[in-house]
Amino acid sequence: MKEYCSLVINDLVYYYDKGYLLQVRKDNVYKIAIKKTIKFYQRVDSESISFEGPKTRTGMFHIDKVRYYPVVKYFIGDRFNHFIKANAIDFKKEEDIIKLFRYCNK
Repeated sequence: MKEYCSLVINDLVYYYDKGYLLQVRKDNVYKIAIKKTIKFYQRVDSESISFEGPKTRTGMFHIDKVRYYPVVKYFIGDRFNHFIKANAIDFKKEEDIIKLFRYCNK
């Protein structure tokens, strides 16, 4: 398990590994962090937002409309700053519950 480096700015605590995780809750042992990113691709639904992109003559980038949507991933961390993706835990699967139980009892 990888240990994340931390950065503190005022009351905000960030952890870094190929992107920033923002700590949103903490108790004596565990913490919850989120990672917010934006995905770009052709997606048409109520959660996507579209805007007119630049049109170029080079043919390299010819974008009429770009669609993107926010992606939020949750992580559970221990006191040593080891994190696992909380989004990957399916509470309907026994093996995921066991994985979370082992993580919380290490």
